[in-house]
Amino acid sequence: MSVKDLATKNTKDTKKVWPKVRLGDVCEVRAGATHHEIVSDTGKYPVYGSGGYICQATTYRCPANTVTIGRKGTLDKPLLIEEPFWNIDTCFGVIPNEALDAKYLWRFCQNFDFYKLIPAIGRPSTNSDAIKSITIPLPPLTVQREIVARLEKELGEADKLAAKFKRVAELADNAFKAELDETFKALEDNSRRDAEARRVRLGDVCERITKGTTPTSVGYCFVESGINFVKIESFSEDGTVLINRVAHISPECHLALKRSQLQAEDVLFSIAGAIGRVAIVGEELLPANTNQALAIIRTSKEKSLDVKFLKYSLCSCSVKEQYVPMQKTTAQSNLSLQNVSDFILSIPTLDAQRAIVAKLDAAKERCEKLKAAAMRGHAAAENLRKAILAEAFEQ
Repeated sequence: MSVKDLATKNTKDTKKVWPKVRLGDVCEVRAGATHHEIVSDTGKYPVYGSGGYICQATTYRCPANTVTIGRKGTLDKPLLIEEPFWNIDTCFGVIPNEALDAKYLWRFCQNFDFYKLIPAIGRPSTNSDAIKSITIPLPPLTVQREIVARLEKELGEADKLAAKFKRVAELADNAFKAELDETFKALEDNSRRDAEARRVRLGDVCERITKGTTPTSVGYCFVESGINFVKIESFSEDGTVLINRVAHISPECHLALKRSQLQAEDVLFSIAGAIGRVAIVGEELLPANTNQALAIIRTSKEKSLDVKFLKYSLCSCSVKEQYVPMQKTTAQSNLSLQNVSDFILSIPTLDAQRAIVAKLDAAKERCEKLKAAAMRGHAAAENLRKAILAEAFEQ
């Protein structure tokens, strides 16, 4: 028997639907309030907003078994809170009466598209009247609980499947990182014995190492469209600079910020905030600039350093082991250009560098294919979850 069939089980009514009621008729919709005066590390009650748990408080606004629905911001993450809690003004507490099972309400809310309640103009937000006007199928409590029990089982299976695919994707990432680290550890060991494999300072084999400049330093600001301006947020997971994630500055600003102008095959290395992200600048990105959070490493062809080899080197544990201790000695999580220049790299012949790049490129391609297949499986599991919920409340 499907979840949908439970709605007609043991009923003499020939119709296969239950009457719908307004949430406002079977629930109290309680607005949130600021929590600053009741926050306490030793507080007994949790505080929730539209994004989830925030902190602890000394008192509560909503009783146990209340469903939270976002008022603004995150509208599609309803939570069932099974203890008394305080809701802040970014979310409503929806308190079911004796005719409505709290878990049934929660599962219904997981299936409902709250974004369709958003006004045509303005920020994503809703209001208590809109929530009260939502209609929900209302079978007897016994049937509600049967539907919930079936959902718990089927959703649990879908969640396990999604978790397995997510784990496979993580293992694919870890497999490439392990291959990368093993390659450079072996190279480092060999360089201590092989005279042809040099151990050198990064600053000694580069044309220059500098960093970007903020546009405001020359009196300009960001514009809607113009010259590409790369930030850490512009990097993808695999170290590609994504055009749709870059900001823009005016041509005048680009010319004024000479130090931060980028060239093709410059290597960008983040030195502030999320340290250690690496990307190579492609022709399609130019003209472009960057800010002071990114070091610009320009290789020297005369020094025979392959740019992709350099990128892989900077991503390896051999380099991470050099800069992680530096971070612990500073008040902020950042590195200086001198720190970057002082990185010690193991650099074999140019032919050997290219062979290593080819080997790592192949390993990365294998792992990326596995990860892509796993993410497709994860997406399918998520779609199955949505289908299970939709079937349960289909009328």
